[in-house]
Amino acid sequence: MNSILVVDDNPEIMTIYRRLLRKYPHVLYAESGTRALELIKAAGNISLGLIDFDLPGATGVEVIRELKRTFPSADGVVITALDDVQAAVESIQAGAIRYITKPFNVQEIISLVEQKLEKERLEARVDELQSILYRTDRSFMVVGKSNAMHKLMELTDSISGMDVTILILGATGTGKDLLARVIHEKSGRAENPFVITDCAVLTEKLIESDLFGHQKGAFTGAHELRRGKFERANGGTIFLNEIDTLPLAAQSKLLRVLEDGEMERVGGSATITVDVRIIAASNRDLESAVDEGLFRRDLFHRLNVVTLYLPPLKERKEDIPLLASHFLSIYSKKYGKEDCRLDEAAYNILFSYSWPGNIRELEHAIERAVITAKNPVITVKNLPELLLGTESGSSRLSCDPPTMAESEEVLIREALSKSGANLSRAAELLGIARGTLYSKMRKYGIEK
Repeated sequence: MNSILVVDDNPEIMTIYRRLLRKYPHVLYAESGTRALELIKAAGNISLGLIDFDLPGATGVEVIRELKRTFPSADGVVITALDDVQAAVESIQAGAIRYITKPFNVQEIISLVEQKLEKERLEARVDELQSILYRTDRSFMVVGKSNAMHKLMELTDSISGMDVTILILGATGTGKDLLARVIHEKSGRAENPFVITDCAVLTEKLIESDLFGHQKGAFTGAHELRRGKFERANGGTIFLNEIDTLPLAAQSKLLRVLEDGEMERVGGSATITVDVRIIAASNRDLESAVDEGLFRRDLFHRLNVVTLYLPPLKERKEDIPLLASHFLSIYSKKYGKEDCRLDEAAYNILFSYSWPGNIRELEHAIERAVITAKNPVITVKNLPELLLGTESGSSRLSCDPPTMAESEEVLIREALSKSGANLSRAAELLGIARGTLYSKMRKYGIEK
């Protein structure tokens, strides 16, 4: 259970609380409203507050309001000698779930704590079940019969339990985020959070706030304290996707976390200690980014402790039948269709196509095929146009592009043309996130 906050200025009442709550390991006690606000600011997480209404310093209503602002999922209970309707209304409006008058029933307090504890157990169980479902449906994408994937998973198994920083390299759509989750699930941190940040999606101004959090008033629009993803991932794993796009200022802060396990929120001066395993990923050669002055060399060496390479789908085509069968099963069930299967001509298309969007593109292609199929046998006409067009498709099938950048730019321009410059549709055709597409358009100077 997360911390319980108890606030009361009566020493006798506090003695009763300490006796009642002695079996719970994480209880914070404050004898004034001012001290309570300090504890809220410094706490990692508070899930339940038992708060007197009439306090020296800040009032009980102010404490409740700050508790809910800092920890929105916390339950605040006002316990007071004031049997006053107006006080009760103010407390509920501030975010309290209950208003209890003194002298309180001891068993009622224990019941409140136990109910909150049981709720957290149930939520943890739901998260666990969702994680199991996710692993069943999604982690499948980073396994296969090919020799390349067999070697990769052998290495993954050997290093997952070691608490080391990992760098995953691979083209867009190869499943880097899924491999990171597999590593987390196989590690000693599996019971703790797995938090994802896509560094390419947010602006330079917002990425630091997203990662490290910010204090209230740190910048225009910072109306309340916000815990960043490093704090939320404490004890677990953070996955930093497209790490090569991280601004240099944020790189400096990330290096400090790697070296010392310390950080500050944007606009704050208090040092916060975090225990987080970092898994970073990139679809480009980071050493080139270092040479270009876009990425810190010292950070690169700290991230590059263990490097895993996810091969593109065109280098592991023997895995296509396995992956296609898996996606056919998923989307047949999702859309209430009889188990779908591909005819020989459709399979030939899957094998001849170069899959620039990799597994993500294959998944979208299979999903579309299942949606459009009028019977269980999927034919060529059910496959996306990008796989079939002779002008755009066959030219890519016969030979590899000169460079990854040239190929990527051509594909983006083709997708934008086919989608009528609709970014969401173009991203879907390419099998990438809309934010990633926007970032790459800026990279290649492509106007919408």
